[in-house]
Amino acid sequence: HCLECKSTIHLHVCASCQYVACAGAEHFKTKSNGREHVLAVALDSGNLYCHKCQCCVYDNDVENAICSAAVKGGVKRARRWIPDDRQAKLIRHSKSSLMYVERHSNVGLRGICNLGNSCFMSSVLQAMAHAPVLREYFLSDKPHACKNNGGPCPVSCFKDLFQQFYCGRPQAISPNRLMMLMWQFATDLAGHQQQDAHEFLIASMTLLHEHLSPQVQNNGSGCSSIIDHVFKGFVQSTVTCSNCSNVSPTIEMFWDLSLELPST
Repeated sequence: HCLECKSTIHLHVCASCQYVACAGAEHFKTKSNGREHVLAVALDSGNLYCHKCQCCVYDNDVENAICSAAVKGGVKRARRWIPDDRQAKLIRHSKSSLMYVERHSNVGLRGICNLGNSCFMSSVLQAMAHAPVLREYFLSDKPHACKNNGGPCPVSCFKDLFQQFYCGRPQAISPNRLMMLMWQFATDLAGHQQQDAHEFLIASMTLLHEHLSPQVQNNGSGCSSIIDHVFKGFVQSTVTCSNCSNVSPTIEMFWDLSLELPST
């Protein structure tokens, strides 16, 4: 278990001193001779994880040692794929790293069960599930250290939702867990009354941003998350003084823009 909080979930073992802690980066502050230990082995996957760059890293010697230990322990572990020259050439000339879905493919086409006036939620979830960059992010195996102190993890809920969308099954999805979580974090949306889809979208993006930002400042600066990368933009407005002609520009950040629908 984690030597800091006694958790038994997502444990990491320090590659330098065998210190055991959960995936939260704040639990890996052990030092030896003034040097921080940032490399750890994830016990649930066997991957080598760097807490400095917050990503899995690969080393052939470490990978071979882990595979050998897994074989001795009777555990099957696939070795890391290393592309040959032909495969590397195809990758380099690929136009996009995003998952490509054929025009007439039914991959990702799944309905969402109505949980009682929940059409507003279904429409937002369908749009988010088919946004290419969000889809790639939530379908990746990038580990996440939940900031919710043992409570329900919003990131895990959305990961599960994306995996259900793209698992290849045709049946409709019932996002009960996600709905209950949103009721907990956005109390204005709780209940089975009709709600506004735009309000649900903003609540979802805010919740994900708070749990995916590596460092959240009180004034909102210094934050960066997949929500920022996909949705954030800036709008500039200027005010010109009618007396002195002084121009005062103002730049504001936005996640969404309200557009009028053309009249029919």
